[in-house]
Amino acid sequence: SILDAMPTLEVRDFTGAYGAGINGTVDFNFGADNGEDATIELSVNGGEKVAGVSTDGGKNWTFDVDGQTVTLNAETGAFHYDLPASGSKDTYTFQFTVTDADGDEVKNVDPVTVTVEGTDLTGVKGSVTGDDDNVLTGEEVPVSMPELPDGVTLVKGQTVNVTDADGKVYGRLHVDAEGNVTFEQTVAYSGSQHNAQGESEEATGFSGSLKVEFADGTSSSITVDVSILDDIPTISTSDMTTSVVLD
Repeated sequence: SILDAMPTLEVRDFTGAYGAGINGTVDFNFGADNGEDATIELSVNGGEKVAGVSTDGGKNWTFDVDGQTVTLNAETGAFHYDLPASGSKDTYTFQFTVTDADGDEVKNVDPVTVTVEGTDLTGVKGSVTGDDDNVLTGEEVPVSMPELPDGVTLVKGQTVNVTDADGKVYGRLHVDAEGNVTFEQTVAYSGSQHNAQGESEEATGFSGSLKVEFADGTSSSITVDVSILDDIPTISTSDMTTSVVLD
């Protein structure tokens, strides 16, 4: 009798992040039957199996998955799948099939699942202070914008409303063709956050959301916090003197 050597496969330690890609370890061996017909195949997200190609005697393998080159180093087990610089939360699955030269096959029965968290835009905000006087003059105020993470692009040419917590519209944010952002105030503040005579204070709690695009083709938004300089009316009196005439 002859003991037929089976190929081996171990898949472990897969992680993924935008900008860094998906990386893991794939240890495999064709065993004694490692002739020209021995293959390793990869299926991503349940798609068709793609046969690996090696041009250096089986040390390094590449897989053409939907036009993307995926790499696997057979000596170290290092696996790499490219991801764009930014994107929304997504899940990827990888299934490997190793077949030796005489047709013996082994695969990871349960595909490796990797969840890639979306690009974090927490705390990425713009800010601007408007002025009730601008309602009359029509002056637009430049918005201070943060540096966006790699792979995140502000959509140009958009116009969005600025509202308070109740949804009342106080103005608009404009993004021009060069990506400059301005605030156009259209309604004077009429609330009562403060009421001291003669003060000019900022009323807060207004905001607008600007659309941004990720490198993976999806989109999200960032917030612009808006304050409004509320000009409170004043009243003054002149010195008054009183005279009494006695007849």
